[in-house]
Amino acid sequence: MIMIRSRIARLYAQLSLRVLVALGLFAVCMLAFVNIALEITEPHAPTLDQPVLLVIHAHASPMLDRLVPLLTDLGGVVVVALVAMGLIGWFVRRRQYRRALIMTLGVGGAAALNLLLKAFFSRPRPELWPRLVNETNFSFPSGHAMATMALAAALVAALWYTRWRIHAIIMGVVYVLIIGLTRLYLGVHYPTDVIGGWLIGAAWIAVVFAVLGRATQSSTVADAPSRSVPE
Repeated sequence: MIMIRSRIARLYAQLSLRVLVALGLFAVCMLAFVNIALEITEPHAPTLDQPVLLVIHAHASPMLDRLVPLLTDLGGVVVVALVAMGLIGWFVRRRQYRRALIMTLGVGGAAALNLLLKAFFSRPRPELWPRLVNETNFSFPSGHAMATMALAAALVAALWYTRWRIHAIIMGVVYVLIIGLTRLYLGVHYPTDVIGGWLIGAAWIAVVFAVLGRATQSSTVADAPSRSVPE
């Protein structure tokens, strides 16, 4: 009994640290997002948006013109939704409900938040060269950037107390960066759109993890008898 209480005390202390880190990440991301938002809403504020896009476009090639539209779809609504539902189903099947809840609130909440933010800022998309893909909604923040960040970060949060979190972080970083770069190559987003999407996506998942942190940490012990995902 004493050993169990000691372990619970250690887990609670670790939980408190995780929550503080999550809230700290939220604060940093939100401050950076607000700074970008103020910058893009200032009519004559100088930005590097157009110069960066023009540099990227200077490296365009027929091969990339064929490849990038295919790659960018991996961060679209359909693929992100299918992957998220697959992960949610995987966790539910193994009775890892807290992980399923993190994925559901993380990805679903980010999608709803992106719609609200796009409507609020109503930023037109870049018009610097003929587009390879058609996009009809607003530009800031990037939906692809925000959705991929939410998907990747939610998976990291769901697996945080497992040995798989490093794998999730590496794959998530690669995935998020590739999709973000495709949006710039295609000229459908400014760099600030993509960075803003990453920031607000990360901030949202930080909130989800902070709120569900206690349940996630305590469930590590509860799930011990049936560990499909090693703890």
